[in-house]
Amino acid sequence: TVEGVQNAKYLNAAINEALRLCNSVPSGAQAANPPQGIDVAGFHIPGNVNVPVSQLGLMTDERYLPSVTKFMPARRTGERPERLNEFSRKGFMPFGFSVHSCVRKRLALNEMRIVVAKIAREFDVVLWESYNEELLESEWKDCFA
Repeated sequence: TVEGVQNAKYLNAAINEALRLCNSVPSGAQAANPPQGIDVAGFHIPGNVNVPVSQLGLMTDERYLPSVTKFMPARRTGERPERLNEFSRKGFMPFGFSVHSCVRKRLALNEMRIVVAKIAREFDVVLWESYNEELLESEWKDCFA
């Protein structure tokens, strides 16, 4: 049930790490900046311009998170708090951010928790013999429309 998996600390940490590394919309959302424009890192972006925010780029940037390519759920359980800093907490946005956040975030998370818990309980999951992580990563495409 939703109540049975909602507070499962390690399950939630594993799902959040998976979302950070394999986000369903890695290119992220687009947001229009204010009419007067905005200055970012020494550059002026004119007003009312759609600016994409690369969620995958932000959530896998070595400057903000150590061992960024490693799947480490412990960094989200409190067991390894040194693995997260303030930016990596704020920069974690697999469902978007602010008013651009996914309206079905809670439903999606509940479904993921239930499905992953059922799979882990009922099946013995192993990687296939021909699994090739490098090939998977090199052929991954972002086709968000």
